[in-house]
Amino acid sequence: MTSPVTYSDHEVQVNGLKLHYQEWGEPSSPAVLMLHGFGVSGHMFDEFAARASDSYHLIALDQRGHGDSDWSELGDYSRAAFISDVEGFVKELGLERFVLMGHSMGGLNSAAYTAEYAHRVRRSSWWTSGQRQRRRAWITLCALRAGQMSSISKSS
Repeated sequence: MTSPVTYSDHEVQVNGLKLHYQEWGEPSSPAVLMLHGFGVSGHMFDEFAARASDSYHLIALDQRGHGDSDWSELGDYSRAAFISDVEGFVKELGLERFVLMGHSMGGLNSAAYTAEYAHRVRRSSWWTSGQRQRRRAWITLCALRAGQMSSISKSS
């Protein structure tokens, strides 16, 4: 019988908030940053991360207002705020290039982050729960890539 794969809990300060995250695998392995959907936490990736941790360094961020991360005192849950948090988080961890994946709200945030910071994202995988969200994520990504939007805050 094999031992269960365990994770470690960590916290960093970004944009005045404590952001909590779980980590699996070896830091020397290729990094995968995972963004959860609305109303859940990074623990939604527990089973996947346990299965993939022998090949990847998996990092599940509890986004602002979710899981064990702080809530925004200003009530700012705009797309721009989430993207700023992800970029600050990436800098705090010293991630240069990584795979980015997200589900639902995390999928929209992944698409927007990829459009804004494509130089950091090796590959991006995101899925959203509804046709409207998928269309919105795709339009945002295409518009930003085409230079039709100067800032991610315009798509919030």
